[in-house]
Amino acid sequence: MEKMKRELEEYAKTLMRDLPQREKPSTSTSTSTANANRERDSAPAQAVPLAAQQPYSDFKPRRFAKPFCKFLTNNPTVFHASAALAAQCEEAGFTRLSERDVWKLEKGGKYFVERNGSSLIAFGVGDAYEPGNGVAMIAGHIDALTARLKPIPTKTNSQGFVQLGVAAYSGGMNNTWWDRDLAIAGRVMVKGEDGKIVQRLVNLAEPSMCIALVGRYHD
Repeated sequence: MEKMKRELEEYAKTLMRDLPQREKPSTSTSTSTANANRERDSAPAQAVPLAAQQPYSDFKPRRFAKPFCKFLTNNPTVFHASAALAAQCEEAGFTRLSERDVWKLEKGGKYFVERNGSSLIAFGVGDAYEPGNGVAMIAGHIDALTARLKPIPTKTNSQGFVQLGVAAYSGGMNNTWWDRDLAIAGRVMVKGEDGKIVQRLVNLAEPSMCIALVGRYHD
């Protein structure tokens, strides 16, 4: 404990030494300007606090946390997230491309393409871009560790409850799903008025399900 206390005291002294010292008011009016300048020039350079060096010293996590939580609430699946990002791209002036078409890209253009409704690539072509130039790339991963409904989820009803078959997906923390209110969200395929099969996004936000946790000795 004594050693730790001494280390903390030394660290505190170091921090105080690095802080800029407040100038003391002058008590004599007879000191010449030349002497004051000479003293200032010969004084050692003072360290600038780290907060003053960083341009984001006024960073407020809440400004980013609240929109991020809202995004997660409105987009509970990869399909919702991809559709939301596609809408943001269109609002920002990006042109939607299709993998089935021959792309005609122009310098200064901004484009994006989706695949399977679960992934998105957006890119821009520089005004001075020439074939063979390099590219700058940023990649992110969209994922949702959820309990997924099986393709044919209906099971025999029991004790007045409708049972649906689910499967654990990837490395989700399954224990966090037991005995809590759950809702359904995802993508469904429906037949349109013209007879074509189209996809629709579904987000039934109201709790309607629960995965009951039986006794550990029944696992």
